[in-house]
Amino acid sequence: MLRVAIVLILAQTTDALVCKGSIRRAGPVAAMTEPSSLAPVLSPSADRPARWDSACVANPVVLKPGPGEDRWKMFYYGNNGNWSDGTVGFLPTGTSGLAESADGVRWTKVDGPRTDGSVFGPADDVDAWDGLHTGVGDVIREDDGSLLMFYFGGGGKAANGYRGLGMQIGRARSVDGGRSWTRCGSGADGAGPVLEARAEEGLFASWPRILRYDKEWVMLYHAFNGTHWRAFSATSTDAGLSWADRRVALDAGPAGAFDETGVGTRSVIQRGDQNALMVYEGVDGGGTFSGTHRLGAATSSDGGRTWARVGDGRAIVAPGIAPLGAWTAQVVGTPYLVADGDALRLYHCAKQNSETNMSIGLLVSESGDVAAGAWRGVM
Repeated sequence: MLRVAIVLILAQTTDALVCKGSIRRAGPVAAMTEPSSLAPVLSPSADRPARWDSACVANPVVLKPGPGEDRWKMFYYGNNGNWSDGTVGFLPTGTSGLAESADGVRWTKVDGPRTDGSVFGPADDVDAWDGLHTGVGDVIREDDGSLLMFYFGGGGKAANGYRGLGMQIGRARSVDGGRSWTRCGSGADGAGPVLEARAEEGLFASWPRILRYDKEWVMLYHAFNGTHWRAFSATSTDAGLSWADRRVALDAGPAGAFDETGVGTRSVIQRGDQNALMVYEGVDGGGTFSGTHRLGAATSSDGGRTWARVGDGRAIVAPGIAPLGAWTAQVVGTPYLVADGDALRLYHCAKQNSETNMSIGLLVSESGDVAAGAWRGVM
């Protein structure tokens, strides 16, 4: 049964997630009666087919300007239609890049030092654990100004019979504002993962997000066990080099809920000493791999170890429905929260249909509330 489930995930995610080399941009659509996110804030570099993100962009990780800086930074992953060895991937992962902005809304892409313009990518050996595809998960600004990235990746060696599926989590550091990165994970050379997949959790460990407290860091990640997605937590006391006390943080919702098939990608931010807020991607019961993806919210009062759904557990954002525009009609996911004074910014990825590819959008809640009616589009 597990092998059948894997076959289904590779086959049925094609339209929603695979990045095609020849695409039609998701552009502005007709105005809606409510304020909406009518257009992406970052789209694929379709006019530069050799660039690493010419087919799709997804999973925005956004940092406000640091001390002495005047630019916002967005790290994101994508690909040009293929993974490192020419494989057509079943996810919009591949390599990661950087864009900068004066206001966090209008972005300019920054060419990195790699030949395809990216700033971070798979290991040179395709059979390494992260040699086939990688993706930025989260980026932490250290006290010395350096940046610490937690990323995930999969290798060319088959896991459960499929290449790239056995994803694990690694760590890298940048001392030049995110333009280049050096792996600093496990092992003598720092090239190993800092959190490995466990069979009892699922087929992989992926999409890390970090809460940083004084005495420990908490990582939220997710796994898939063949039928459901679940979010897990782990703790670290050595700045993310090793992780312990792994446990379920947020399980799939009840029957009939918008997230009854599972909890996937998520963003987490601190709100007080031990309180935290999560916005997450939930999948309904429309099919394990074909259900509708919506965004929901949860809170934690124990430093991010366990979570409870907000209010009645209903979705706060749904694809193609205001405040999202029609360009998001097929899928919305990979949320990333940024606190901006009293307001919240919610960056996300989305696409309109099988003829378009992933782009990145932005919603804002001026009040800082996460309820469905609190969000508005900015483009």
